[in-house]
Amino acid sequence: PATIPAGRAAPVARPLERTRPKVIVVGASTGGPQALVSLLSHMPRVASRVPIVVAQHMPPIFGAIFASHLKQHVGLPACEAAEGKPLLPGSIYLAPGGCHTVIRRKPDGQMILTMLPSEARGPWRPSIDLLFTSAADCFGADALAIALTGMGKDGTEGAQDLTRRGANVIVQDEASSVVWGIPGSIADAGFAAAQLPPDKLGDLAQSLVEGNAA
Repeated sequence: PATIPAGRAAPVARPLERTRPKVIVVGASTGGPQALVSLLSHMPRVASRVPIVVAQHMPPIFGAIFASHLKQHVGLPACEAAEGKPLLPGSIYLAPGGCHTVIRRKPDGQMILTMLPSEARGPWRPSIDLLFTSAADCFGADALAIALTGMGKDGTEGAQDLTRRGANVIVQDEASSVVWGIPGSIADAGFAAAQLPPDKLGDLAQSLVEGNAA
């Protein structure tokens, strides 16, 4: 078991809800591209059932390149998110670098992706917090959030919004993370229902979507 530093209380893990998610949102930073490939490779049947939106910290120029990289290495359809794009099963939407991607519900109930200016939230672009919070607002307990390796605390506020609405948040474990900042902050705050390596997170996500989680 992991050793908790002196003066730091062990985080209390949340119970894993057996809700079948209708959307999956993923946040990652340092070490994220490799972790994402491992995660998505272990949930091949998920993309055809629910939309997946990824916020990976990156400069603007790399968004389309990374979407192509995911297509090649994961074998699942991936595209760069764009303003007004409908959020539908069958694709992985990659938030462009340099701005923020959020989910919005139109008056007719349709879910779409919306781009926000880079000044909308802190130094991290795209913001994991903004993506996670928008998933909480639009899907409530029917969202599943996955936080992968990365520096900083981006995603912790969004994870709080998700858990308040009964959604599951699962994170990469410390041993497999390049930097255990983003997932560690969420775990330390008590918002994580599971801490696993990326491949096992993918297995768990697929089990939840298919209603087979133990």
